[in-house]
Amino acid sequence: MVINRLENIATNAVVVTDCPAIPSEMPKSSAIGVSRLTGKNSSLSSGQKNFSKNILNRLVDLISKKSKEITVAISQKLLSPSIKQKNEKEIASVARSSIKMRLAEMKEKADQKNDDHNQKKQSEREVR
Repeated sequence: MVINRLENIATNAVVVTDCPAIPSEMPKSSAIGVSRLTGKNSSLSSGQKNFSKNILNRLVDLISKKSKEITVAISQKLLSPSIKQKNEKEIASVARSSIKMRLAEMKEKADQKNDDHNQKKQSEREVR
């Protein structure tokens, strides 16, 4: 059942992608009954609708305020001297180790190249 539903969703998505201007091929929302809550034929009174809208607006405001507060708190925490110093040390150690690894790889490649060059010279000397 779930696989059939996923298959239908995938098929509908392809149809919508092909020609989104054709409304008859647009997939129907699984939340189709939601429009009845606030639409023209809603069973809710206007007072209930206004109450619902007010609650939702307050929730949206609260979430946006809290997200701003959280962002500020995280920024302050990350920029505090002790945390900043710890992060800088961690970044420096990672950078230092990656530079050391790159230097070691480059040295290894250079050594290999020198060995190959020396072997080539030695084989040329033996041929003479």
